[in-house]
Amino acid sequence: MRITDMIPRHDRLPLPRAVLGGLVASCAEHVGDVRRVAEVFGGSVSHVYRVFGERGSAILKVRGRSFSRIPGITTDPSLIRYERKALRIFRSAAPHVFPDVLAFHREHHALVLEDVFPGGRTFEDALRTAPATRADAALLGATIGLVHRETAHVDEAIREDDDLAFRDQTLWFCLESSGHPALARTAAQYRARSRRTLVLGDAAPKNTSLAAGRITLCDLDNAHLGSHHYDVGYVAAHLVLHHLPDPDLAEGLVRAFRDGYARSHPAVDPDDPIVLRTLLGVCLYRLVNDTVPYRLALSPERRREVYAVVYRLLDDPGPTLSKVTAALKEVR
Repeated sequence: MRITDMIPRHDRLPLPRAVLGGLVASCAEHVGDVRRVAEVFGGSVSHVYRVFGERGSAILKVRGRSFSRIPGITTDPSLIRYERKALRIFRSAAPHVFPDVLAFHREHHALVLEDVFPGGRTFEDALRTAPATRADAALLGATIGLVHRETAHVDEAIREDDDLAFRDQTLWFCLESSGHPALARTAAQYRARSRRTLVLGDAAPKNTSLAAGRITLCDLDNAHLGSHHYDVGYVAAHLVLHHLPDPDLAEGLVRAFRDGYARSHPAVDPDDPIVLRTLLGVCLYRLVNDTVPYRLALSPERRREVYAVVYRLLDDPGPTLSKVTAALKEVR
């Protein structure tokens, strides 16, 4: 079979099929003779393919002129260069956690990456079949903490403007867009911090693999100089969102995650109040978002009910994780 015929057929390829076929063919240097190409779903921005060969598999990531999952949103494909830079920085600090960049095709805005997800399964895939365990959450926390600890000395921004515009965009979408005053204050607190550190930006289950006692991470499109507390709250929010049917389990997972994190990176307090407010803000962002929908096994009505409960929690001047659990039980 010709390589161009292996590429999944649909109307929104990021490049002409012949050019994309050439990129797939270039993966043979890393995987041997190409046998199969499968589209990888999960992200919203780039087109991602898993290229299988006689010696294994590699990931081909191509950024087009519009979002892969939301074609109505246009983008600059050359921005993929920032992900390449982020991967270089993070992998040099924690090589067992991040994929190696095997090739960068600047003219086609494409990366060829080491495939670090065993069996091609993400943490999100695993959560569809079984809930996470406290050991899983603790390992996740320990890994994020290790990454933060090993990059704490890095003050190199990913983007030329010192990442300020991207940080502010992130805070707007994930916190301020809900319109709640408490989240506006939280975003202002982040902006006021004089020392900024590298954050992953989107360590969601779809970008994470947990297999054989190891956590691996990919998709550093949103990495930037910010605050480690933001990452902690962001990851914890996803543990809650994917375990909404059992709020007690969700609370136990968040506590295990925070404990694992604190053991790896004691310089950052995962119990800082800003972390819980970030958790609540990210939950709002994921629950009701027509621009960038997030996949959860919840009906629209259920999403709105949970959204309302989380929004009210932010009215509390001293929300706690136990209060979050109690409130979520109201909509079980």
